[in-house]
Amino acid sequence: WAAQFHHGRWKATSTMDLASLLAYEPLDFLSQASGLRIDEVNYVFCMLLAYPLSFLFRFVPTSAPGLRNFIAGIIGLVFGVFCFRVHVLHVFVLAGGCYFFIRIDPEAKTLHRRIAVFSVLYLTLCHAYRQYYHFGLYLLDVTGPLMLLVQKLSSLGYSLHDAKKETDKLTEIQRRLAVKEAPTALEYFGHVFFFPGFLAGPLHFYTDYQQYIQGKQPTSGSFVAALKNFFFAFVCMAINRLPGFLGYDSNLALLIQEAFVNDHSFLYRAGHMYLASVCIRMQYYFAWILAEGANNMAGFGYDSVTKAWNRITNVNVLNVEGALSLKEVLDNWNMQTQTWLKYICYERTNNSVTKTMLLSAIWHGLYPGYFLTFLTAALQTEASRKVRRVIRPLFQSLGKTGLTLYHVLTWATTAFILNYMVGPFVVLELWGSIKFWDNFLWVGHIGALIMFLGLMPLEGRAKGEKKPAKSVDGATAATGAAGGAGAAGAAGSQDALSIESYRDLVDRTGR
Repeated sequence: WAAQFHHGRWKATSTMDLASLLAYEPLDFLSQASGLRIDEVNYVFCMLLAYPLSFLFRFVPTSAPGLRNFIAGIIGLVFGVFCFRVHVLHVFVLAGGCYFFIRIDPEAKTLHRRIAVFSVLYLTLCHAYRQYYHFGLYLLDVTGPLMLLVQKLSSLGYSLHDAKKETDKLTEIQRRLAVKEAPTALEYFGHVFFFPGFLAGPLHFYTDYQQYIQGKQPTSGSFVAALKNFFFAFVCMAINRLPGFLGYDSNLALLIQEAFVNDHSFLYRAGHMYLASVCIRMQYYFAWILAEGANNMAGFGYDSVTKAWNRITNVNVLNVEGALSLKEVLDNWNMQTQTWLKYICYERTNNSVTKTMLLSAIWHGLYPGYFLTFLTAALQTEASRKVRRVIRPLFQSLGKTGLTLYHVLTWATTAFILNYMVGPFVVLELWGSIKFWDNFLWVGHIGALIMFLGLMPLEGRAKGEKKPAKSVDGATAATGAAGGAGAAGAAGSQDALSIESYRDLVDRTGR
């Protein structure tokens, strides 16, 4: 660096060229050697550097929370400048605007809505700019941290709002995340730029972050948990690279090319879709698990309920790849985002799947493929619920063999529907997305509509047949009032609910 500066690499005539300084990439040699884009190299470099820095951060005394907030924020800011240069100013604009709302009128009844609308609108404008100038390019630019920041700030707004309500009117998660006092500027700065999760998450909520900063979370076992995350992240990356190493082109875009479609059967295309989609998901697994490890290395991530280092776990890989329903996929994929969507949208819109999926699409960006994917996900979710409620009992009546057959069929169906559904999420543009589904004969949509409409009358009959469950020690009423508490209470009686009966109750009540 010093030698290049001394020999005038950054000089324009006799003075330093600021544009060259901002464009200079010290890791360009790694990009050329590895074949990765420079934005990918910078991202991975900072995420790896976060590991030793997180380990050292553990030694900053918890008796000095202000110092911990400052150091955590400064390192995150340096990461932002290194990866995004001047574009890191977008983080300041978004965070500064939301903090302005908090400080100017922290008691405002619409504070949560102001923050949510402003943050989502600003992110949408950034998405629109990126889409206009870099359409279809997968760049690791500042919109990634901005997406995480929208989650952090909008959830903080709702946490401040919920603290003003009576606790009996709040759900469990709303009570846990409620924030009674607005954060100071330094607390807010640390929350926004917390370096282990600034670039790739996972999302952390303000209450959890403050407990960590103040030393109210245990750190024993975090080092081993972080090393496991580190190892598993690179296993995922190795799987991602394996097809290319073996000479197989796992590009999903082949499925919208006429030559490829005409030369291969439906089953072959379905197999290619599965392999290509798994490889794409492995990239997400790599980033999320690596980032989770950095958080764990800093001692942030212990869950006192599960007694494990999974407080901010973002994905359960085996549960996603082995899911027996779309709900299982959603419960184990991008888990912190699912919690955020549930917290600020699903629970506050009368459990509306469509509105929640629409918010998710807007948060991801403005590409038509995003909206097609998430609206299709809403349809598939409703259809899969009806399948579980109506079809599953028929297989259960056949005994263990029937249930095993049901699991095999639902795994294969879920894997196909998942990959079919997210094709447009990768293709992005409208006509390419339509062509993708057209090359699979729209079987995912047709099947979902048949199941949704065809099983609707049978679902009502099935619900009617299950009404006698009310006699089981009042469990049905208790489930409606307090989630699973009724089932737990019934467990001590002779008519205790089986786990399957409990799941049926959950399916019927939606709680």
